[in-house]
Amino acid sequence: MKHWKMLVFCMLMQVFHSSCTNLVYYLQATNLSGAQRTPLFDVSFKFLPLLTGWMWNLSDIFIYTLITITVFLLVSSIFVSWSFTPKPIYAVLIVRRFFVTLVLLQQLRAISFLTTFLPGASEQCIYEPTEQMKEGGTIAEFLAAPAMEGGNPEGWNPPRSWDQIIFRSDSFTGCGDLMFSSHIMVSTLCVLTVFKYYPSLFLRILTFTLIAIMVPFTLASRKHYTLDVLTSLYVTPMLFELLWVKWGDGDDRSNLERKYGIRYGAKGEAYHISVGNRMFKINADQLPVDFFNSPPSSFEGDIEMADAPSMRSKNSARYKEVPQGVVATLPSESPPHTPSSE
Repeated sequence: MKHWKMLVFCMLMQVFHSSCTNLVYYLQATNLSGAQRTPLFDVSFKFLPLLTGWMWNLSDIFIYTLITITVFLLVSSIFVSWSFTPKPIYAVLIVRRFFVTLVLLQQLRAISFLTTFLPGASEQCIYEPTEQMKEGGTIAEFLAAPAMEGGNPEGWNPPRSWDQIIFRSDSFTGCGDLMFSSHIMVSTLCVLTVFKYYPSLFLRILTFTLIAIMVPFTLASRKHYTLDVLTSLYVTPMLFELLWVKWGDGDDRSNLERKYGIRYGAKGEAYHISVGNRMFKINADQLPVDFFNSPPSSFEGDIEMADAPSMRSKNSARYKEVPQGVVATLPSESPPHTPSSE
């Protein structure tokens, strides 16, 4: 619950980002001429076939699949202790990192597409002068803004008022919010989350394959230019790793106690967690990675205890009582476990 303010803020920023995408759609409709709405040349478009009809939606299916996999892993972590990771998984910390990274990426994206307007190449954005406009029109009319209504495609539907700009939600059929690709941005963020927190070879191959297939489908449906896709593919992991280096999860024992008032302890073969005035039983694989690595100078008194099957080491261990009921172990033969950054 310590994170609820940040999570609420991140959810509100999704509304703000949606408003920005509606705003650029409105600005393109009122400021671009027919000539300026002509799609740019893109090398990928020369080699990839144009997808229309039901195949136009295939890239959306890939992004929804990646989001579903990520949400399933997060929710299941509350009830299941996955065996493929040596670290305990704290779902709320993962959700916080995902949304904070997403919000920062969205703000960079909004700045990009609101400062330089790129003409959409997707079927609902392409401007095509009618025959009547070609016969009776002039170059001056084609260059004048805004573009005449007659050349708009069937799916052209920009916001018409401020309430539509603020409140309308249209994540997949808008125009103008191109640089950089939100399709690839969100998908890449899902893949990075799986790679960082769920180090299963199967999951890594699955998610990487999905995004690798999604990239050409996004380009073939003309929803983004190659530049949009490539920018997402390097900006997203760069920001994700930068935030990780500068602000880690703080999931070690000292940070969990100092920041969130969460204390861990053990009696016999049972482990518990203390939050406020309430105490709960937990499994050994839910303990922080450094639970068994505390220096001996900070403890008072020894407690002998037999091996527990769930311990990291098969050797016998000596447990020492810590102030505030926190308990740690010092293995007698094997070296202390040093958690990796992964």
